[in-house]
This record gives sequence, structure tokens and C-alpha cells, in this order.
Amino acid sequence: MKQYEDLNFDNDETDLIQIPVTYKGQRYILTEAFGDAVAQWRNAQLAGTTMHQTGDSEDKTIRLGGMADSEPLLVSLCLFNPGPDGRLPINAHGNVDSRNRVPLSVVRGWPNRVVGKLFETVKKISGLDQTETVESLDKKIAELQRRKTKLQKSKEHTEEEALAKNSQPGGTAGSESAES
Repeated sequence: MKQYEDLNFDNDETDLIQIPVTYKGQRYILTEAFGDAVAQWRNAQLAGTTMHQTGDSEDKTIRLGGMADSEPLLVSLCLFNPGPDGRLPINAHGNVDSRNRVPLSVVRGWPNRVVGKLFETVKKISGLDQTETVESLDKKIAELQRRKTKLQKSKEHTEEEALAKNSQPGGTAGSESAES
């Protein structure tokens, strides 16, 4: 049996990264992305991609709309109003109090240069700094389509085998199983 190193996240290196932010005299705290924020951000990116099938050829991307919505979303999910003590508000469970998040509607009202800088900072401190481009998304889509086609062919092949076994004279899939 292969041994693995213990994963211990109880040290200073795993403290939540927090960066003070000031915009128009208002103080905020930008944090690294939590798992939920990353999931919502990635889902928003995927929701902005629409596919369609064209006959027997591969699926093709026809729209990459709504992807820009994912940037202010991630910023909003990682930007907090500080508590009365100026620190990041923590709830009774010891987690960041999500009620103090800066609403998406507020972030959307800020200039792109501000939102863009906050977005790039969140990606960097959260380990999400892979720059996505139309080309990189096209590669991901092509890989997913290749895998989908492979699964479809495998399913069709399995269904054809089952039909062939059931159409043999005097034989059924059940009787073959009994002989084996």
C-alpha cells in the first residue's frame, strides 16, 4: 500500500490571505478565494459558453457570451466590508461572515481598471492565475468533445453487441451467461 504524507493545514502558511483595499475612501478586505467562490466563478465561465452540434461533424463553439460576468462575480465573492474593529468579520463557526461580502451590484458599478486589478489579484493569491483565452477554452472544449465522442462510440458499440447477442437464433444474453 502506498504511503502518503499527512496533509496538515494548521500552520501559519495556511492562514487566509487578506489584502486591505481602499476605494473612494471606503475600506475593504480582499481575501483569497474559498472553494465555493472558485466553484461559482468556474460555473459562471462555463455558463458563458454555448455549444451546438452540426450534423456528423464535431461540436463547435458558437458563442462565448457572459464570460465577462465571471470577473466581477469572483471579486464580489472575495471582497468584504471590515467589521467595527477593521478586521475581517468571523462568524460563530470561525468562518468568514459571508453577510459582509460586497454585493455584486456594487462591484459592477466600479470602473473596469479597479475591478480588473482586484480580479487579477484574487486569481494570483488564490492560485487561479491561469490566463484563459478563447484559444485555451477552445482547446478545453475540443478535449471534452473528443472524450464525449469516445463515450458515445463506446456506448453505441456496447448496444450493438447486446443487440447482436439477442438476435442470434436460439440464443439470448441470459442463456449465454448461464453457459459461462
